[in-house]
Amino acid sequence: MVSNLSFDKYSAVMSSWERIKRVKDYDKDLGILVFSKFFSMHPETANIFGISDPAEVSKNKTFVGSAKKFVNFCDSFLDMLGPDTDMLSDILEEEGRKHARMGIQLHHYGSMGNALIEGIKTFDRKFNDDTELC
Repeated sequence: MVSNLSFDKYSAVMSSWERIKRVKDYDKDLGILVFSKFFSMHPETANIFGISDPAEVSKNKTFVGSAKKFVNFCDSFLDMLGPDTDMLSDILEEEGRKHARMGIQLHHYGSMGNALIEGIKTFDRKFNDDTELC
């Protein structure tokens, strides 16, 4: 599931993520941005996450915690890219099963990936096509 990255691509991904982590409240702000973008693509999923009005994501303290948790999961996953790709694959598969039980469908994952990439581009102006292809 998770392919092996060359050292150059791994370095590009990690450098981009480190630049993002230097932004104050990056986890909260990036999480809210990513989910806002995702909910704009799939408003029907907001209820799955306990959001009645997707425009109010940043005002829902419980959801803000979930958005931060998502970004912190991303941080943990990126830490596993090097030597632990098999474990990362197992964890991502388990997360996929958990979210499927909640009602997330397979076609939502591509949209969440796109929302994450768009969010990263907002936070890291050096993010480029080579980094995105990782």
